[in-house]
Amino acid sequence: MLQEKPKDVTLLDSHKQLSDIIDFNHPLVKLADSIDWQSIEEELAEAYPATTGNPNKPIRLMVGLHYLRYMFNLSDETVVWAYIENPYYQYFCGEIVFQHAFPIDRSSMSRFRERLKKKKLYKLLQETIKSGFKNRIIQPKSVECAVIDSTVQEKSITHPTDAKLYYKAIVHLSKLARRLKIEQRQSYTRVGKKLLIKINRYNHAKQFRRKAAALKKLKHRLGRVIREIERETQKRAIDLDLEARTLLKQCQRLYDQKRHSKNKLYSLHEPDTVCISKGKAHKRYEFGNKSSFITTAKECFIIHADAHEGNPYDGHTLKEMLEGTKASLRDMTDKTVRYLFGDKGYRGHDYEGETKVIIETSSNRKKHKLLKRRSSIEAVFSHAKQYHRMGRNFLKGLHGNLINTILSACGYNLKKIYNHFKRAFERMLALSVFMFAHLFFDKNCTMRAVA
Repeated sequence: MLQEKPKDVTLLDSHKQLSDIIDFNHPLVKLADSIDWQSIEEELAEAYPATTGNPNKPIRLMVGLHYLRYMFNLSDETVVWAYIENPYYQYFCGEIVFQHAFPIDRSSMSRFRERLKKKKLYKLLQETIKSGFKNRIIQPKSVECAVIDSTVQEKSITHPTDAKLYYKAIVHLSKLARRLKIEQRQSYTRVGKKLLIKINRYNHAKQFRRKAAALKKLKHRLGRVIREIERETQKRAIDLDLEARTLLKQCQRLYDQKRHSKNKLYSLHEPDTVCISKGKAHKRYEFGNKSSFITTAKECFIIHADAHEGNPYDGHTLKEMLEGTKASLRDMTDKTVRYLFGDKGYRGHDYEGETKVIIETSSNRKKHKLLKRRSSIEAVFSHAKQYHRMGRNFLKGLHGNLINTILSACGYNLKKIYNHFKRAFERMLALSVFMFAHLFFDKNCTMRAVA
């Protein structure tokens, strides 16, 4: 039977203090207290002046939401929703009183990221490294032996084929013609779709000659649309905007490229995507950008991360990565990277400095026992891709590649510190349960003895 509600129910205070709700031994509380938020606010205040536009949201709120997003692999919408449900998220973002309303709209997250330049992004990574030193997750001596490697950060695009790209270009050009009020003789959108279906069927049936003929026909249709739009714009003297000029340039680039052309176009909405082959058996080619990490050999803590434009040779990125590592560690420790371990992709590097670069070979394995830690960075890439949003990059452009790489490294480092506090918190809970059970057992035994 349900209990009746008491008549004198007092309503809870809608402005409940977070200090009355949360446990200050919780891992997120400990992690929030270990980060120097004031330093972040001072560094990022230049990019967000309070004198123009609408009042800015607190920098700690925006940075905290991004830290949580990449720590727990959440989307923009999910992290904003989780904020109003989780008091620990609110404490991490600097709130004092429990909030019942959305702090921001999810679109504010993307606008905040757009204004984060490279120097500001590295400030966010430096604070995670500083927190790692503060909580003794990494020791200053561990910096002396580090590991470097690169991986592919895949873009959020479909697998590129010539047929799909030709058809997509025809559709976009037809939309452009309607926007410019150009009356086409034929748009080829319906014809192009039928040809695309034919090409896919011929490919599945391994009828490659018919497939090549249909693909050639689809490419010719694309050329007709490009030439017609260019002819009509010149005839009418239409002044094209930047978006229209970019689209026409990309479609012409797509039409001109051959099978073995360099700098091929693989996506219309992500033209900077490159094709990278890493020699994997299960995935021969990956489409995205190349990103590099430098981690400590002992704790696997990321001390530097960067995203590269194009597909550079690994050895040519070594100098830039080491200089970035020195800048990241300058104000934290007087130790520098003495030994840097890399795979065979870094042979023939152009770096000349105090750091000794040791390449993984069979002869070097006998000389350097620490070289067996070279492969530890592979697990870091795996965790960053699976749990920290690096496996599929949804952010646009070259700047989006950099943002996603560095914030993924921030999320990985913070989760490592969070897990350290989490283990201590679990031990404390287990001990309290054991003590309660022990006292309860002693009390019952005493009562039975008296009876």
